[in-house]
Amino acid sequence: MVSTQATMDGRQGRRATGRQHLYVRHKPEETPLYAIIEQHAPRFFAKLSEQGASLLSFVQAEFEHYLRCGRLEEGFLRVKCSQCRHERLVAHVFPRVPVRQWVLSFQRPLRLLFAARPDVLTRVLNVVTRALSTAVLKGAGLSRSAGAQSGIVTSIQRFGSALNLNVYLHLLVLDGGYTFAHDRAQFHRAPAPSQVELERVLDTLIARITRTLVAAPGILPPAAFVLPCTSAPASWSKIPSTRGLTWSRAA
Repeated sequence: MVSTQATMDGRQGRRATGRQHLYVRHKPEETPLYAIIEQHAPRFFAKLSEQGASLLSFVQAEFEHYLRCGRLEEGFLRVKCSQCRHERLVAHVFPRVPVRQWVLSFQRPLRLLFAARPDVLTRVLNVVTRALSTAVLKGAGLSRSAGAQSGIVTSIQRFGSALNLNVYLHLLVLDGGYTFAHDRAQFHRAPAPSQVELERVLDTLIARITRTLVAAPGILPPAAFVLPCTSAPASWSKIPSTRGLTWSRAA
């Protein structure tokens, strides 16, 4: 499934305007959820260890990464104004421009594959980010070949609402692209994708992901993969099609 949702400036849905914004660092360590996890997670892990049990390594790693996220001591950007030379430490990397969330989910066999083979998931993620970046730049009337750039931050989700294994991708994509001239960056907003454009992006993703999986060593023969798009090359016409990837548009 592919779904999209846009915010006006990437945070809290506030509309980006020409007014000056005051950056205020998000302080996760002051939230109730952070306090609960910080206080109870170590004891929970220790209790499991005493019982000879443990969580899957990537599950425990997610808790540890959450406790480090947003903390300046764990990493930050040091930015400086080119005019007044004022400096600031920034704990996030998004500029104040529109951001759209894209969600990409997979069929169950691929979820199991990606959970067992993170190297394959990395290959697929590279394909996804390049395809989405190209589509967004095209929507803004730009191209990578002309030097335009966009930006994407991906969160790999590994479980569903029932805590079932479900590897899927949340991607925060700048809703447009930057051009660069005379040491200045200018942002160009892309319009919201139409239904036809979303279907075109979906077909591109399916075709490229299928090629990536077929080319990956030690996976499965080509006939095991699904290529449910109308633009399939003739040589793949016998690959079974179950339309495992669909999309919906979020409000």
